[in-house]
Amino acid sequence: HSVTRLYWPAAETAAVAAAVDEARSRQPVAHVALEHPWDALSGKGDAGLPVVELDGQVLATADHHGPPVILR
Repeated sequence: HSVTRLYWPAAETAAVAAAVDEARSRQPVAHVALEHPWDALSGKGDAGLPVVELDGQVLATADHHGPPVILR
């Protein structure tokens, strides 16, 4: 998913996480996201640029809707 999670209701966010976890019980799945960090959305962190994550591991930062992507 890409820079949309901040607009989802909490129940939708939980449903997506559950769907990914359920799919992993049946097959290999990579969860790739370009989103603002959760701490930033809750007001606890820097609300700067979104991050590119693979299974929760931050790989890069990006502009607000994509390029340029800067690997960490």
